[in-house]
Amino acid sequence: MEWIAAIIGLSGMMFILYSIPLIKRTADLWRLREDYRTLPAIPIRDLKKSSGVRKVKGTAEKDGGPLFSMFDDTSGLFFRTKFYPASRKNFTKSWQSKIGTGFKIKDKDGGTLFVDKETAESPFGRFIIFHREISGGLMRFCKRDRLPDFWRENLENACATEEYLGEGRSVTVIGMFKSENGRTSLKASPESPFVISECSDEAFLLLHLRFFSKLAFLSASMLLTGLLQLYMLFFVMMPGWEQWAGK
Repeated sequence: MEWIAAIIGLSGMMFILYSIPLIKRTADLWRLREDYRTLPAIPIRDLKKSSGVRKVKGTAEKDGGPLFSMFDDTSGLFFRTKFYPASRKNFTKSWQSKIGTGFKIKDKDGGTLFVDKETAESPFGRFIIFHREISGGLMRFCKRDRLPDFWRENLENACATEEYLGEGRSVTVIGMFKSENGRTSLKASPESPFVISECSDEAFLLLHLRFFSKLAFLSASMLLTGLLQLYMLFFVMMPGWEQWAGK
């Protein structure tokens, strides 16, 4: 009886502790979505005069060396490629690659915002950009030297998706910015997440709401499961065990 109670209590605490970062992420995502919805877009040149989360719109242009798709000669400023098993029976984990080059965003007023390679590849940024499923024909031309050993040897059993930001695309950027040596740049850190989206504002909000809803549901489920298990431990199992021990 004691070990069952201990397992239930420990698992309840683990569920609650695991749900805390999910709840924080949900709250951060909600704030970012609200900023995207409510903030007006400002000229890039005015970013130097302001602080905090801001929103700008412009056209993405090349500022670094050429960058190409893993499958063909498609050029871009940022690529995110995901490989996953073709069959659901295979429980192999998917693999994702994020490759960016330095690029800049120019608005209609002549302002320039710079996004360096490290920022583009940062885990604190989210790109909502052109998406395509990779067909079997393109898979045959995959640049294998850019893959880990496992996927290099199992391409025939793999599927892939690719997202890329092309040069000349109109984008909306929301995040925090810094000005150094006369250059205005996008910041990326746990405290400064950013979004670069090339879809319309309405489409962005719909996509973000779906993602937020799933994350919020998962967080609530984890928290409620943990609380239920702790309730079973302290108010059902423990009193019952004490009554049984006293007989």
